[in-house]
Amino acid sequence: MEDLRRKSQTNADAAAFKRRLGSLSKEVHFDRYGRLALSDSLLQSAEIGNEAELIGCVDHFEIWSPTKYAAIRAADMKAAGEVQHQFFV
Repeated sequence: MEDLRRKSQTNADAAAFKRRLGSLSKEVHFDRYGRLALSDSLLQSAEIGNEAELIGCVDHFEIWSPTKYAAIRAADMKAAGEVQHQFFV
């Protein structure tokens, strides 16, 4: 994101991409009980039914379908191990 911020200041294509990405964002609100109210269209596109996985990502979190997250979890663990080795070993 930092690279995109820098490039979008001087590169028209990067600025257009940043606007397009932002236009796809959805605003969500907490209900009176402190729960996030996600739209039906957002839940459908993420293939989330009655259960979801909330994944912490250092500076944000992601909400995943348990099935979809399980499908990428092994690849995530492998990639994370490689990055950890590059930076911390």
